[in-house]
Amino acid sequence: MPDYYISAGVRRSLVARELGRPDIAARVIEPGQPDRLVRISRGSLYSPKAVVPRDWRYLRVLRAVLAGRILDPIEVEPLGAPQQSSGIALSVVVLQ
Repeated sequence: MPDYYISAGVRRSLVARELGRPDIAARVIEPGQPDRLVRISRGSLYSPKAVVPRDWRYLRVLRAVLAGRILDPIEVEPLGAPQQSSGIALSVVVLQ
C-alpha cells in the first residue's frame, strides 16, 4: 500500500491511533484526479507535525469519537508530492 501525507486531520488520525483503530477513513487528493474516499492503514500515514498537544482540540475529537460520532474523513495526498513539508510516521508522533 502506498504512503500518504496528512494534509488535514492529524488529530483525528492520532485519536484513531490511541484507540487502536487499524485504519481511518480518508479522502485522497491528487492533482488532476477526482478525489477518492478510502480507508488507509495507520502505518501508511505521515504527519507534518512531530508533536501534537493533548489540548482542548485533541480532546474535542477524542470525546466525539468516544461518543460514536462519525467524523469527516482526513485529507491525504501521496507522500512526496510537491510542496509538502517533511513528514514523520504517525506511529512516532508525540502527544504532549
